[in-house]
Amino acid sequence: RSINNFSEVKDALESFGFDSYQLEQLSLEQEVRLFSQANVIIGVHGAGLAAMIYSKNATVIEIFPPNTILTTYYILANEMGLDYDYIVGESIEESGGKSTKNQNFTVDTKKIINLIGRL
Repeated sequence: RSINNFSEVKDALESFGFDSYQLEQLSLEQEVRLFSQANVIIGVHGAGLAAMIYSKNATVIEIFPPNTILTTYYILANEMGLDYDYIVGESIEESGGKSTKNQNFTVDTKKIINLIGRL
C-alpha cells in the first residue's frame, strides 16, 4: 500500500522545511544520525517508525491507512517521552466499489498542515 497523493503530501511538508527519506536506502549509521537529530518524525505506520528509539526529543506523527489504528508506536513514543499524534488516511474505492485494508490511500494535506501548525 502507498499514499496515492504522496507528491501533494511531500510538497505540503516541504513547505514547512521537511525533508523526505526512504529508510531502506540508508545505512544503520545514517538512520541513527537522522533520527537522533529529528525534531519531528512523520511516517506511514510500519517498521521504519521503530527508529524513533534513536530520538531524544521528537514529535512523532504516524499516518495510518484507512480503517487501521494500532497503538504500537504510540506506546513506544509514550515510553520514550516523545510527543505523539496521528492522521488516518482516506479510502480509495478499488474497481468493484470495495475498499480493502491493504489498498493505496490518500492523506488529507489540510490535516497535516493543521498538525504541523500546532507544533
